Amino acid sequence: MLYSIFVIGVVIVGLVLIATAFYMLLPPRWLQGWLRGNLGFLCLALAFFLILSVLDLLSYKTLSSEQTIATISFKNIAPQKFLATLVDADGRESEYNIFGDQWQLDVRLFKWHADAAALGLAPVYRLDRISGRYLSLEQEQASPRSVFAVRQAQSALDLWSVLHEYRDIIPWLDVTYGNATYLPMADGALFLVTLSPSGLVPRPLNDRAKSAISQWQVTP
Repeated sequence: MLYSIFVIGVVIVGLVLIATAFYMLLPPRWLQGWLRGNLGFLCLALAFFLILSVLDLLSYKTLSSEQTIATISFKNIAPQKFLATLVDADGRESEYNIFGDQWQLDVRLFKWHADAAALGLAPVYRLDRISGRYLSLEQEQASPRSVFAVRQAQSALDLWSVLHEYRDIIPWLDVTYGNATYLPMADGALFLVTLSPSGLVPRPLNDRAKSAISQWQVTP
């Protein structure tokens, strides 16, 4: 609820800034002073930044507690090559050709610090990428790699990357990655991935997945 109010509030501020910018920039008013003209352009730039930020935030989902964010199944189509089928929380299905022996799913997270979280602000997340890796260091360095974006931003502005680069701008907000532990790929294996404020947890859902994990854990 608070997240929706926040988004609506940002949109309203953006619209007010646009109206202010046009009021100041329409001729002949902006010619009355350099300061007034620059202030108008500043308002316009800030308004577009806020609106693009909201459009990007719409691609994120609220995280209130541990919840399922994806299921991933694998089909072996060649030696150390798997067709991964990912189904997200909205039921959208995507397929990826993953090279290697193991897979990993990453998410982008906006997490509030304790004081902000106490006000009811929940973390938000977006699926980011799925990747594979080889157990052999030699193969990892020389063989084909596979990293795929799972979800793209809905805006020209990537707000997460901006705030991750300048993370001290909002001291009560953590802008971070969430990574699932690397797990083995196997023909017919099915995994469930859940996300909580503490991180991602992948779980085997069928015997093929459980067997692959068991064999991987005992491999020297």
